[in-house]
Formats: sequence, structure tokens, C-alpha cells
Amino acid sequence: MKVVNKTGYDTGALRKFFRAGLKDIGAELDKKITVVYSHGTRHGGWAYYPCGDQLQGRTIRLTIPKDPANLDLKELALTFEHEAYHTLGLRHADMDEETKLCKGPKPAWAEGLEIPFHALEVAPLSGPVPKEERIARREAHARKLAERWARRLKTAQKQLKKWEAKVRYYERTYHPAAAKPSGGGK
Repeated sequence: MKVVNKTGYDTGALRKFFRAGLKDIGAELDKKITVVYSHGTRHGGWAYYPCGDQLQGRTIRLTIPKDPANLDLKELALTFEHEAYHTLGLRHADMDEETKLCKGPKPAWAEGLEIPFHALEVAPLSGPVPKEERIARREAHARKLAERWARRLKTAQKQLKKWEAKVRYYERTYHPAAAKPSGGGK
């Protein structure tokens, strides 16, 4: 199981938490679980359903509050179970009401587990950023994005040229009459 933690919460504790939940519902431990901050105080998530030759979906993404005071382990456990069931192929119509709505009591597997928060050490600001520095940062950002879009444009132009050449090949090879202009002139 791979846990990609983009928060200040302890990665080892998150891994232990998710492992307990997956084992409880009988899911494989081959998941990639990404944890990011939510924009508010709620927990949320999504997961891929199985498709093609896959027996189970393997990707889950969860959002948790940035403020540790708003972290509700019951709500997180219920949300995680809901998303883990999706990786087993269950749709909302296949879930009982409590699982579908992430309601009910805290699951037994989550009892006694904690997820500590490690605040990141940030140097205190010495005051407002001077106008010149703010403008320089914004200009550098604008240049960076302009360069990125220029690369994307160049890639798109190369791809367009490649696929237009393939279209011309098929037109010449399989529709030769349509590819040549008809009638008079030179």
C-alpha cells in the first residue's frame, strides 16, 4: 500500500489507519491512497471503480481538514470505508444507507487509532512583502507559465503535424481519387 501524504498529519499513522480499514472490509492492500487538505472543515474523497481486467480499483483520494481540531476520526473512517468499497466495485446503489451516506457509529477497526499532526516549522514573517518584491515574484510566475504554455503549444503543433501526415497517408493510400484534384487545367 502506498500512502501519498500531502498534509502535516503523520504518514505512518495514516498508513496504519488505512491498513486496518482495508483489512476489515477484506480489500487487497495494493492501494494508492493520496491524502490532501480539504478546503473546509469536512472530510471527503473519491475512488476509482474497477475497470477492464483489473479485479479491483486501486486509487483512493481523501481530503481532511487542515486544522487538527476539525479532524474527526469517525468521519474519516466512514469516508474511507465508503471509498474503499468503491475500489471493490460497489456503486452507491449497492451500498447500505449508512455506508453510502458515511453515517453511523465509528467502525470497530478505528477504535484506539490516532493520527497525530506535525505542524510544519515556518519562519515568522518579518512584515509585509515590499511592492517591488511582490511584483518581481508575480513577473517570474507569469514568465514560468508563459514558458510552460509555449512548450505545450509546440508539442500540440508537432502532434497535429504528425496526425495530419497520417491522414494524408491514408487518403493517398486508400482513397487516391479523392486526394487528386480532378479535371482540366494544367
